[in-house]
Amino acid sequence: MMPAIFVTPAGIGSSFSWVLRSLAELPVFGRMLMLLRAPIEQPDMLWVALPMLLATLVMELYFGVYADEELGWNSAVGNAIFLVLVSLNLFRELLWTTGISADYVMAQLPLYLIAGALMLLSLSMLVLNFRHALPRHVAFSISSWLPVNLLAYLAVVLVSSNLPDGPGIPLDGVTAAAAIALLFLLMVFFGAVHQAVQSNSPAE
Repeated sequence: MMPAIFVTPAGIGSSFSWVLRSLAELPVFGRMLMLLRAPIEQPDMLWVALPMLLATLVMELYFGVYADEELGWNSAVGNAIFLVLVSLNLFRELLWTTGISADYVMAQLPLYLIAGALMLLSLSMLVLNFRHALPRHVAFSISSWLPVNLLAYLAVVLVSSNLPDGPGIPLDGVTAAAAIALLFLLMVFFGAVHQAVQSNSPAE
């Protein structure tokens, strides 16, 4: 007879810590942790990051409970307007920090490009959603709470962290891959949440 194998809580904890340390050594996973830790290292970001997190959690839970409902064109337009306001706030933060001097603007050009790209994308979403130019499932997917809030969060983190006294998250391909991986993991997580909520919801 083979001896029984018992795993103690301490053993599970040490194994979990080892897995986390091993994952942290991977460039993409380590960069993902940097993106998630940025508001903690720069507490001013928490005033923006926490409302995004709470809004995303509440709305994802809502659509998990009421799975037969969809976003709606008015909400899609509203989410696009939210991204426009986020991009305007990024420009305000940049100009407040660097001033209007051409030398300072050129020194922080990548950050201005991030804010400008977010502005261009959000204005395009606003026009397309306002005119109902895209198929419903496409428009509602890209304008839903998770991608909109994650995009806003990433833009805020990348710009704010690269201002003076910020942790300085590199603007490179590893960060782009980490952002995509983070979106995928959040989609999987909230998909599981939807399934759990729906299975525990009483049938109407």
